[in-house]
Amino acid sequence: MPAATPTKTLRIGFVGVGVKGSSHVGHLLRMDGVDLRAVCDIVDLQCRETQEQAKRLGKRPPEIYSRGERDFERMCAEEE
Repeated sequence: MPAATPTKTLRIGFVGVGVKGSSHVGHLLRMDGVDLRAVCDIVDLQCRETQEQAKRLGKRPPEIYSRGERDFERMCAEEE
């Protein structure tokens, strides 16, 4: 099996952007080489706040998955 080609950007989908998760996401948004592609939480407002935070930092806002407790499965299926 050939070795994986290194990538310069790490694409992340993050599940749980509440109190603790929002802190982690804040750090990720400030890191070079990180692209926060999607966020998932049962509270839609938490996801929207993450989008706004990304915009304020000049980053592409992540896609939102907030249709319930198992929406992380849809996120994993739809995102690269």
